Amino acid sequence: NINKTLSLLGTSEKKPVENIETKKRIWEFRRACYLKHDCKKGDLITSSNLTTLRPCKGIDARDYKKLIGKRLTVDKNAFHCLSWNDFE
Repeated sequence: NINKTLSLLGTSEKKPVENIETKKRIWEFRRACYLKHDCKKGDLITSSNLTTLRPCKGIDARDYKKLIGKRLTVDKNAFHCLSWNDFE
C-alpha cells in the first residue's frame, strides 16, 4: 500500500530524537577551544596555539576569534578546558 510506504519514508525534516539525545548531549558534540601547547601566565593567545576539538567543554568554538590577542592569567596545560576566567 502506497500510504504505508510514504509513512515509512518519513519527512525531509531532520532533528534529533529527544528521547535519545538530550540537549546536554547534543551540546557536547559541538566543538570548543583548546590550547595546542602548554602556556604560561601572561602568554598571548594566537591562532598557532589554539585548536577546536570535541567535546564542547569551556569556551565554544564560535568564540575562537574573540580569544586571539587575549593574555592568560593562569598557567594552562594543553588540551584542558578553557574558561573566560583564564584571560584578562
